[in-house]
Amino acid sequence: SKMFKAEGRGSFRGDICRAAVLAREGGFYLDLDVQMNVPIIDLVDDQTTFASSFTEDHRVLNAVIATRPGNPVIVETLSQIRKWYRHEAPHTNWMGPETMLRALKLVLRKDCNGQKISPKAGLEWKCGEQVFRFYQEQKLECSLRGSLECPSSRAQSSFDGLHFGLFVPGPSRQLVGWPRFAACSDWGCGAGGWEVRAGKVASVASL
Repeated sequence: SKMFKAEGRGSFRGDICRAAVLAREGGFYLDLDVQMNVPIIDLVDDQTTFASSFTEDHRVLNAVIATRPGNPVIVETLSQIRKWYRHEAPHTNWMGPETMLRALKLVLRKDCNGQKISPKAGLEWKCGEQVFRFYQEQKLECSLRGSLECPSSRAQSSFDGLHFGLFVPGPSRQLVGWPRFAACSDWGCGAGGWEVRAGKVASVASL
């Protein structure tokens, strides 16, 4: 709770909160700006233990998560967040995607004989007792006339964040959603998550 209270950036507070709740309760999590093209329950099946999406730059998109309670990836994500605030790990990229990627790598190294992370592995892959599903963020194929994948409102937008979709890996371009809803016009989609409260800077001294 000290990390959460000391953190002034809304998006980082969200990273802490979602990891803590999901580690204990399990379930589904979507950022408010995610727009689904399929029912969220269709992202998993009865065997899935953890699901998310790789970002275009091969990190983990923690805006979309499904997990069982106590899953080692989400539990290790909490550990990596603590290391972030204690400066026991480098601060690269955004905290949420970076700490979840580090957690996934550690679980693979420990439980899966060092299996490598690769979006090319397909949608579903097994790792010890884990059954992972990872979708893939990709650039939309857009034209000014619009399409089911890239409606005209997205195609004609000058905001590059609208020009990405979430797909089942592979050549079929099976679209499951978009990381930002069609009316979004900035990276925070007006939700305030990218704002930093004045006078609030996370302190690591007592974490």
